[in-house]
Amino acid sequence: MNQTGCSYEDAVAAAARTGQWNESLATHLLGCAVCRGVQESSLWMQALARDSQRQTDLPDPDVIWLRAQFSRRQVAAERAHKLMQGVEIACIAAVAAGLAVWLAWNWESFGDSIGSGFAWASDAWASAAASVDFAADSPLLVSAIAVGISLLVLALAYPLLARE
Repeated sequence: MNQTGCSYEDAVAAAARTGQWNESLATHLLGCAVCRGVQESSLWMQALARDSQRQTDLPDPDVIWLRAQFSRRQVAAERAHKLMQGVEIACIAAVAAGLAVWLAWNWESFGDSIGSGFAWASDAWASAAASVDFAADSPLLVSAIAVGISLLVLALAYPLLARE
């Protein structure tokens, strides 16, 4: 391996670091490419060191760790909130279905009292049922329709209301 160097390299490096140049070293620098390279490298490294000192310090690692923990907990809370929204929708749907089953089970006594109190509604229902051509006395069908409409309204309205 051929090593090219100069006996003045160390002296040029020290002078570039301290900024103290003597006449013989300055004269040698004009004629030696190796020593000019050492000087340029030294000046470049000093400029890099000054720039790195001017940059702001890194944030405290404890602050970074605390922010990461907060972020992790926030994501977990959002996930739990979405799960609770799903459970809430399922509970409302179960209550609506239970009410429909109860209404179908007690249709004889409950339907008669409603029909006598709201004769106009039962007449309207009977005429609508006759036009659609299904048995208006079928409590299971009426309950299924009521549950279906309730679930449809719930599925459409709840996400809009939950955003607020």
